[in-house]
Amino acid sequence: MKLTEKQLHLLRRRKGELNISINTLAGLVGISRWTMAKIINFNANVRPTTASKVNEWLLDQYSADYLKEEGGWY
Repeated sequence: MKLTEKQLHLLRRRKGELNISINTLAGLVGISRWTMAKIINFNANVRPTTASKVNEWLLDQYSADYLKEEGGWY
């Protein structure tokens, strides 16, 4: 299973926005640095559980940003 181009773009963008290394990003997402490097550099195949971890982290990141902009839950 590969991440979509949109997921990959958002992951790379968030890495840049936070100005963090692949190693740090991997720790935040909860996967190994080797797997993260393969995803970032080559969009390698990943297990469904890894894709799920990446998706959940991206969702948490962007929903937190949205809540900051909107002023919280309604």
